[in-house]
Amino acid sequence: MSTTAVISDPSTIATLPISSEILNYTAIVELDEKGVIQKKSLTTNVRRVETLEDPDYAGKEIIAFKQTVSRPVVGTLAGFTELFPDTDAQLFIINRGLSAFADAKVRSVFLETDKDDTALVFQSTTGTYDLTADVQDTPARKLTSEETLVASLRKLGVSSDMISQVFASLQANKAAATV
Repeated sequence: MSTTAVISDPSTIATLPISSEILNYTAIVELDEKGVIQKKSLTTNVRRVETLEDPDYAGKEIIAFKQTVSRPVVGTLAGFTELFPDTDAQLFIINRGLSAFADAKVRSVFLETDKDDTALVFQSTTGTYDLTADVQDTPARKLTSEETLVASLRKLGVSSDMISQVFASLQANKAAATV
């Protein structure tokens, strides 16, 4: 196997067959009064960890441990076959990834709402819905921070009018700051 390297600039990943990505995992547990684990979870969410580390946090969850992990990242098909030389292993990994990607597409297509968030856009069809075209339609870009904010506000139940007001206020503040 080739030597791995930590790549800080994601745009260079495709130039190396195999690189690595550093992730910081935190194991979180909730104990009962006898010290028996009732719930356990693993996160890389920095904000969640900061909440648990806050001295004023009064919840039941505690940090069990933190661990930095180096995860392989494949930058080329040659790197993929180097990391997984067995064809069956390659197909298993590809199908697991395809399954997760397809599940996300189904959620995205079926649960998309209109601009006012009053109705789902998808209309059920007779028979089986073929997801092939949706899966092949890979995103050309990541969501902008504004689109991510809108999605988050919608999940919190904020109305479209209120979201528009928030953006108008942010734009006004930005314009005032540049004057």
